Amino acid sequence: MIKAVIFDLDGVIVDSEPLNKQCQREFIIKLGIKDPQPLAVNLQGLNTKAYWTAIKAGYGLTLPVDELARLWRPIYLSFLESLPTIPVIPGIPELVNYLVTHNYAVAIASSANPARIKLILEKIQMEGVFPVIVDGDSYENSKPAPDCFLLAAKQLGIVPQDCIVIEDSTNGVQAAKAAHIRCVGFGGSYHNTDDLSVADIVITDMKSIVPALEAGSLFPE
Repeated sequence: MIKAVIFDLDGVIVDSEPLNKQCQREFIIKLGIKDPQPLAVNLQGLNTKAYWTAIKAGYGLTLPVDELARLWRPIYLSFLESLPTIPVIPGIPELVNYLVTHNYAVAIASSANPARIKLILEKIQMEGVFPVIVDGDSYENSKPAPDCFLLAAKQLGIVPQDCIVIEDSTNGVQAAKAAHIRCVGFGGSYHNTDDLSVADIVITDMKSIVPALEAGSLFPE
């Protein structure tokens, strides 16, 4: 029985990946890499430590991982603050409203740091909607490890078997499956090329979830 929905943030609630890549490229250039090319490693879904460890290795940066993260956070936060809006994934406001009004528990489990999550939710006027928010600073092992989703389920007080996760990244889908939580892979963003095939179902339209929940066909019991 589905009692809770756990959302990833970037790429699921907001279409922020292009913004991140734009700002990150400018940051890497300032660190002395003249023409940084996209890395072969998949960075989506990684928490701060794993993310900057991969970037440091990929670009041959000399600064320690902790220092890279310390420098980056205020830069990206300021960049997001400067934007008039942050694009919301179509169908998300309606989906979240449906879940809340029909007594489903909702949570966010993200690799983003708490300040960024707070800013984004304020920007999209969804602050206070999610009673449980698991940020990237609150768990040790990054996706594809299951830590963030298990922690979210624990804080919701709902067993993993009664939760579902909505994810847009390979790492996130693998983390949900490692947590033994049913997973909806969202592949609706034009720039998302992640392999979501491990998800229980893959959708391209968030608006398809509510009818499926109402019909009992999302995950037939």
